[in-house]
Amino acid sequence: MSQSKMSIEKLYCVAYGLYVAGMICGQTLLPISSTIRHFTIGLGCGLLVMKMMIDLIEHSKLSYLRIAVYLSFLLILSLAFVSVRSNSEYELLGSVIFIFGAYDVNYKSILKTFIWVTTSILAIMLVAYLLGAIGDGTIQRTTSSGSARITFGYRSATDLVQLVMYILLADIVLWFEKRGIIWWRIVIYLIIGTIGWVFTDSRLASVSIYMLIPLLLVLKYLNIDHSNKILSSTLKYLFEICLSVSVVIENMFMTHNYEVLNRFDTFSSARLTNTEIGIKLFGYSIFGQDIYTRILQFWSGWFYIDSSYYTFLMEYGIALLICAAVMYTITIKKELRKGDIVISIALGIAALDSLICREYFLIEYNVFLLALLAKTNDFENYKFDSFATVINSEHNTK
Repeated sequence: MSQSKMSIEKLYCVAYGLYVAGMICGQTLLPISSTIRHFTIGLGCGLLVMKMMIDLIEHSKLSYLRIAVYLSFLLILSLAFVSVRSNSEYELLGSVIFIFGAYDVNYKSILKTFIWVTTSILAIMLVAYLLGAIGDGTIQRTTSSGSARITFGYRSATDLVQLVMYILLADIVLWFEKRGIIWWRIVIYLIIGTIGWVFTDSRLASVSIYMLIPLLLVLKYLNIDHSNKILSSTLKYLFEICLSVSVVIENMFMTHNYEVLNRFDTFSSARLTNTEIGIKLFGYSIFGQDIYTRILQFWSGWFYIDSSYYTFLMEYGIALLICAAVMYTITIKKELRKGDIVISIALGIAALDSLICREYFLIEYNVFLLALLAKTNDFENYKFDSFATVINSEHNTK
């Protein structure tokens, strides 16, 4: 790799790290002023624009692929601008520019940056919480049991556990290269998932962490054929499948009195009820709308849309939803065509997790969005060993 290319990649990772740091710090109770946070986020975006300009200058002779990338960038950025004007969700712009700014950047470096920055901030937050420097970080659940939810210094208990899930999933992708010992990871996942369930009362998010354990076992021991038509088709269109499932379940909840859906609604802190309220008050939107300011005119109780798919349908806009679906499918097709399975599975898990969480299009959480244009050659053509081969190998090394 040339020195210039390495410098551009480092510039991107620094920019991404600054952006993530500013965004995540804003979701903690750490006493960091908004001025410092906004400066950090702005500096990250500024460095990213610099990276993109340098990249454009160094590739003045545009290939058809680069022209297609630039045109797609302008189109999706324009849709994001229109959406932001309606809902003031400015992080959409950050997501778009960092997704396209990752063009030809080593994805392994991006993952390492994400893990290092987020774990560092969470570690500082936890120490500050244990020292009593940022309050007790406890909120009260109002929609089900009324139990106390410890956030450990994060503003939202659920978002904290979701962030940890994405960190662990990113670690699995990096682990996959050598596929070393997994048992200590399994123990850690069990501990973290249990802490999330018991102390933060983030039950569905904790289940997501528990589900990483069978994923580890599958990646470690099973021989998965990425060219299998059923598997590849499911992964390619899992975003669209989850979107359809989300809409069907919500429509069934609104039109029928199924006991199983009522029980799930109670267990999930009235996720289905809140979505129903949003649909009836605001409906779907093509280019986005502000639902959280307008809801105050009609509703004084708890209201929050947790599903990423309904966040798109009602708040971000259907136009941006279509773009997200296309980008997801293109990413999976690209990775499977090269023989990669682990990034495809990780992005598929993010799509599944988005049935119950709203972080899909936020790059400070879903780092797998950046795999669309990043260089993922390091993850290509990894061959799975059979269960017997792995066991024999581990036995022979003892």
